Amino acid sequence: MEAQIFGVIAVLLGVTFNQVFAFNYELGKTYRYNYATQLEISEGQESMLGAVGVHLSTQADVAVVWQNTQNDQDILLQITLHDTRLFNATKREDNENTYLSQSPILQAVSSHPIFAHWNSGKVSNLFASSADTTSSLNVKKGVASLLQVQTSDGKATEVDGSGECTVSYTNQDNIIRKTKDLSSCRKPASSEEFSHHKTIIGVTIQSDSQTTFELSDDKSIIQSATSTENYRTYVNIRHDLSSAVKSSQSLTFVSSEDGAKTLQGDSVEGAVASAGGEFINEDLENDPVEQQCTEECKSAAEVVAGVRDALTFENLSKMKSASAYLQVLEAFRGSSQETIQEILNDDANGDILPQLLDVAGATQTQAAFDAAMSILDFKNEELERTLERFLVVIAYSNHPSQDVFTFLWELLKDDGTANENVKMTLALTLGMMINTNCATEEKCQTQSVQDALSWFYDGLKSESAETRILCLQALKNAVHPASIAAITGLLDAEEDMTVIEVGLEALEKFKPEYFTSQVNRVLNTLYHQSRRPVSIVVQKLAVTSILGKNPSEQDVVNVVLSIPHQARLELAKYVISKVLQMTEKDSQAGETVRRALRNQAVGNYYNLGQDGFSTAYKNVLADTVNAMVDFDINILFTGAGLLRQSNFDVLMHAAGESMMVLQVAGYSKGLEYFFGEETGGDDEAGAGLGVQLLDMQLRPLNMVAGTSDLMSMAWNLGSASGSSYPALQGIMLLHDHVQKISLQSGFDVDFTLHGGASVDLGGSLDFSLWDRTSTTIVYNSGAVAIKGSTKVVTPFLRTGLDFHAEASGVINFITDVQFSTLPPMFCLQMMQEPLKYRNHVNVYEQLTRSVNKYEAKAVRRTKIKDLSFKLMDENSPNCHEMFGKDEEEDSGWW
Repeated sequence: MEAQIFGVIAVLLGVTFNQVFAFNYELGKTYRYNYATQLEISEGQESMLGAVGVHLSTQADVAVVWQNTQNDQDILLQITLHDTRLFNATKREDNENTYLSQSPILQAVSSHPIFAHWNSGKVSNLFASSADTTSSLNVKKGVASLLQVQTSDGKATEVDGSGECTVSYTNQDNIIRKTKDLSSCRKPASSEEFSHHKTIIGVTIQSDSQTTFELSDDKSIIQSATSTENYRTYVNIRHDLSSAVKSSQSLTFVSSEDGAKTLQGDSVEGAVASAGGEFINEDLENDPVEQQCTEECKSAAEVVAGVRDALTFENLSKMKSASAYLQVLEAFRGSSQETIQEILNDDANGDILPQLLDVAGATQTQAAFDAAMSILDFKNEELERTLERFLVVIAYSNHPSQDVFTFLWELLKDDGTANENVKMTLALTLGMMINTNCATEEKCQTQSVQDALSWFYDGLKSESAETRILCLQALKNAVHPASIAAITGLLDAEEDMTVIEVGLEALEKFKPEYFTSQVNRVLNTLYHQSRRPVSIVVQKLAVTSILGKNPSEQDVVNVVLSIPHQARLELAKYVISKVLQMTEKDSQAGETVRRALRNQAVGNYYNLGQDGFSTAYKNVLADTVNAMVDFDINILFTGAGLLRQSNFDVLMHAAGESMMVLQVAGYSKGLEYFFGEETGGDDEAGAGLGVQLLDMQLRPLNMVAGTSDLMSMAWNLGSASGSSYPALQGIMLLHDHVQKISLQSGFDVDFTLHGGASVDLGGSLDFSLWDRTSTTIVYNSGAVAIKGSTKVVTPFLRTGLDFHAEASGVINFITDVQFSTLPPMFCLQMMQEPLKYRNHVNVYEQLTRSVNKYEAKAVRRTKIKDLSFKLMDENSPNCHEMFGKDEEEDSGWW
């Protein structure tokens, strides 16, 4: 009985509550509101430039023209705007007032009414005049959005200009607050919007939205509504490259009057039909607006002609080439295949054709790809370098076309390339494209991606070592977790040391969480040579992964206890350096190593006091507020003093991610035989460079290939000429973000960000058997340009913010080794030339067809002087001994 009584009370209270909060917009009555919306765009930080934008005010008449006879909360509202005017968003002197000479009434927002189907505070759909323009309709949708309000606390899903979003309501007396989760908003998918799957070279967009409703004293109508939406965008590696968008709306009740003309009909649709004229059913989402090109617009051919000098080969790795690249990229993205093809075939562009192909590959439209393919022939050996460069550019695509992927995949499996070099680069490119596609489950599961992965897995079982290496290199770029089992399976059974080395390098790219006990078992088997002897490089790579990824404490103990028993003394010294380096690392692996060394039976001089010259060294290259760049040097000598392998790694850390900006791995092999040393490999003599750039493994460069090359050097007094070997010369796409920010007010803001890197990367080797010396030089010169734009998209106004940042620099890494006597001597030099950085920021505001224009600019410059980096403690004495104190004082290298 008590339960029934409480149930009745609850129902009565519920009815009372709903009645109190039920709106009462009366049929046949017009409610007049003053409406205003303001939009400001500025830098996302304190700036002397101030804000640009627009303030729009109008009178909104909201008439109730139809009501459901069964539900008085189900009504049709006719919304008509009058006297729409534009003003400055911020206070400004008359001579800087963009709107001073405008017509008093803004004709771009028409007087055509819209009909809003309003039911219990929610606008389900609109009916708009077919004669209305898109931008005019969007402004009216912004007014209708402020009529959406719920009277009970809790979450709901609503549609407004931002899309379908989750909102939360809280109410107290006659005040209702709505918070919109802008990150939850869903809009129809658009091929014109994309971002980078790697956060470190992406952007962050912060947003919030609040609306406050004040109800009339009797809570029958909305007395006022105020809304704010804020967006802040910034580049993750440099937050000062930013913009801010602030949008506000206000709706204030003025008066009401009877006499509104009502409509007849059994339904909303019937009522609208009785109004006469043609009306189209719409939702509250903003419709896309196209902004017509103004006098600043140029054709793609004109853009190319204007930057032709900047794109010449001589300007590669300079700021002007990176900036010119971005200009052409924007022009190509809006061009047809015929237009791009004409530009590529223009004799005037012959000298810059490789750079134009860089742009075509990065454009990521079918038109640009087809235009490039019209002049490229993958069977033409004379185009080897051009083809490889074009493939590398495509590899950095952040939204690769499935059609392009399928084309390249079929080219690989059908053996449609000119030679093995192009085939290897094609496989490496497909690996990178798999990595990009598999950032989203849907794209990863496409048939062509899965077929390519299966082909690479099958290739690991090939009888050809070259095929196994090709597939491992591709999987190294793919970094696909499902490939770990296949790679470790190969490592467990493989006999070829070179194949094992490539497999271990592929494993090293995976995050620590993927290094399970099964993976570590394979690594330990190789390092400890439990089943078979392996090369010194295999041991080095295996122990690097054991210590650096996800070791157990016992793994660390076993590694350290093995050091005194190593027959290869230089390997033992390398392992000691790596163990000590890990003790300084702030990671789970570092903590495990520190814990293991606390055991005095492990962390003692007997285990960690071995002599040698091999080393592992790490230090900071640059440390800013938003990003940190460090470098890692790993050097492994043979007992005869030969440089067996050296790694120079530059890693960038930002936004919770890390990226291998550059890795140059110099190697020699098969030379130990000439000095009576056995290192566990049966390779022919050779030397070369392996390069990773921006997380992509490039095709290795062989500088000395085979004993015949080596003997040729001996007959030529032992010098390997010192010729330069370019690893990569070209311009690549870094940042690529395009997003439409749809505001509740009905305005859209386009945010775009593009970044390009112009690089000249390579090395040289001077090797003398007679003098027993070698000099390896790795040069890396490059320039980066980042261009961002935040602008309002509307036909009656041009306003927004642009920034354009540029930086350039050169880093050289030189390794000199003398192995004429034992112990060998080596000197490492790392030098950075002056680093230049500048950032241009521009805010602007101009009405269409108006001569009045407001513009403010700022230029910020930074220059960092040249630097020489101090490396390991044992490096400086060696350099003094090899080159003398005087040279040290002149150069300041050491």
